[in-house]
Amino acid sequence: FYTVRPTGDRPLDLDGIFAELAEAKVNLVHNSDFEDWPEHAANYAEINSDPRAREYLDRAAAHGLQVLMGFDRMMVVRGNTAGLQTRARALTDHPALFGWYLIDEPNLQGATPQATLAAAEAVREVDRKPLTSALCDAETMPDYEPSLDVLITDVYPVSVNSLFSLVPHIERALVASGGAKPVWAAIQVHNDD
Repeated sequence: FYTVRPTGDRPLDLDGIFAELAEAKVNLVHNSDFEDWPEHAANYAEINSDPRAREYLDRAAAHGLQVLMGFDRMMVVRGNTAGLQTRARALTDHPALFGWYLIDEPNLQGATPQATLAAAEAVREVDRKPLTSALCDAETMPDYEPSLDVLITDVYPVSVNSLFSLVPHIERALVASGGAKPVWAAIQVHNDD
């Protein structure tokens, strides 16, 4: 599940959310707070801090969940490989860390394929857990595929289309990796209307 965190829509705190997901046999979560843009929150540095990320991992582990942990998007876009490695070193030993969410929809965030590859190589120097990103543009998947161990396709909105609309994107991701890498489909469970 992507963006697992408390919101104003539901009365559950993080432990309540994790308990609910664990009961439903969910095994992998992600929280976009750890990769968001600084202008989205006045307390961004605290929200996206390594201690806060470790606390999230601790709480996920208490419920038997694994985590895809993200990086500040601007570290990838601007080539801050030292910052990426600092985050990786701070968390790589955590047992709840499944892998790394490098950057969401890199082509829409201003991250070139070269910047994304440099970021991936920097993280891999510190940790070999899987690297992934959600790729929303089938045409650019081959450009970003070398940076990733798992390709995630996200095609929205599924709410107004058949689930079969995911198939061409999944097929494109499989072709981009020569069928050698896992492909996951991010299926929209929200409605922006």
